[in-house]
Parts: sequence; structure tokens; C-alpha cells
Amino acid sequence: MRLETGQHLNRAEELLQVARENIRPGHLDARLHASFRKAFDARNESDYLPAPSETATKADALLREAQEFVSACKAWLEKRAT
Repeated sequence: MRLETGQHLNRAEELLQVARENIRPGHLDARLHASFRKAFDARNESDYLPAPSETATKADALLREAQEFVSACKAWLEKRAT
């Protein structure tokens, strides 16, 4: 993520930035940010550990939560555009 100031953020800082700009002001439900964080942690685990611990059931749940997160973001952006 690149900020208007030209500063680049690492992944953990990006999560905090999403919370600061979208969750705290009430644009998105905090539950959605929690699911975003879970998906972020699962991705890190799959990238860096030899055998990720996520099961197919957990992966399906993460996918459903991600779809809900994206839908909420789209709805918020559409609302802002009007």
C-alpha cells in the first residue's frame, strides 16, 4: 500500500491502516476487519510454514468471510460515490 505521502507500508501496517481509516470511523463492521485479519494470518502461515494448519473447512469459511468483506467494501464505495 502506498500512501499519498509516498510512504510504503508493510502488510501488518496495512491492516492497521484499514482499521484506522475504515473500522474506527464506522465505515465497515469491526467483525469484517477481524475476518480480514484471520485471512491475513492464514496467508502468512501458508507462505512461511512448511505445512499450513488450515483445513478445507476453515479455508471455505475464510473464503466466505472474504467475499462478505469485499461485498461490504463495494457497498461502502458505491454509497460514497453517490
